[in-house]
Amino acid sequence: MYWEQAANCHNAVAASFMTRDRFEEVMRNLHLADNNNLNIEDKVAKVRPLFDILNKSFLARFRPEAHLSIDESMVPYFGHHGCKQYIRVKPIRFGYKIWYLNTTLGYLVQFQPYQGKGSVTHSEFGLGGSVVLELINNLRS
Repeated sequence: MYWEQAANCHNAVAASFMTRDRFEEVMRNLHLADNNNLNIEDKVAKVRPLFDILNKSFLARFRPEAHLSIDESMVPYFGHHGCKQYIRVKPIRFGYKIWYLNTTLGYLVQFQPYQGKGSVTHSEFGLGGSVVLELINNLRS
């Protein structure tokens, strides 16, 4: 979408940095995980190494504060994937739901993709409680 000419999609920096064809070639050859050793229970196993690196980096630069917020957002996606969500009343109806832990100034501390209702790790607290516990889990270390 960065290379589209529509005003709400076009990104001049990305479009001038690399052609769309070159970007697609890089994406075809970019692999983040060993396909022979994927965790079959993790629906985002192919990009999990990238998520782990980013979360570790964000946490290393985080300065603890008293108030944090947890929110969700949708990353638009129209292809086929087991994590893709459809939420009828949202402006972005199709895509990946991502949970975020942020500071009051908007610094991203941790994030995790929603992988469906089977991914609730603390069933006694439900989905919301489970998300909160997972996102703050690394703050204690």
